[in-house]
Amino acid sequence: MGPARFGRRPWRFDVREAVATEGGTIAFGILDGALPAEPPRGELHPAGARVSIASVVVENPPVEECGDACVRLVGAPIGESVDGGVVRPAECGERGR
Repeated sequence: MGPARFGRRPWRFDVREAVATEGGTIAFGILDGALPAEPPRGELHPAGARVSIASVVVENPPVEECGDACVRLVGAPIGESVDGGVVRPAECGERGR
């Protein structure tokens, strides 16, 4: 059995706007919680779908109280509509499989 996760809530990133680049998708939005030091795998949930993300890298950390942040979604399909989507830890979706 894995380590207890009591008291730890998973992070989530609400995408407000995204721009496709050669190195992945740059997303601007609100980060709730803290990403681990090692860039985690993630899942993007746009409009009822689930898209795997190879890693979620913080480009600009959250601004104090409001949570505004910028992240790079490595491995996100370029051209995928991510505006308004939510990125969550990959293990959240893996538990339901």
